[in-house]
Amino acid sequence: MLLARLARDHAEADAYLAALLPTWERWSAGIDEAVSEAHVAIVTRLADRLEAHLAIEEAELFPAIEALAPELAARVIAEMHARRA
Repeated sequence: MLLARLARDHAEADAYLAALLPTWERWSAGIDEAVSEAHVAIVTRLADRLEAHLAIEEAELFPAIEALAPELAARVIAEMHARRA
């Protein structure tokens, strides 16, 4: 199901973001090649997942929203905006 997949993507992105904080703190304290490599690897995986996630939204989610009645589409979009705030 589309919404379940998108929810999993969001949870996965949150996990990557949580993993970035310790590497960022260690990296900013002083350049450490191992930490830097770990940080870059996490950022790369996150970027790849976000790219795939956005492609799914563009190809499937947004067209489905556009197919809804205008008032329902507006409610869905308002909820999406509220989640980003």
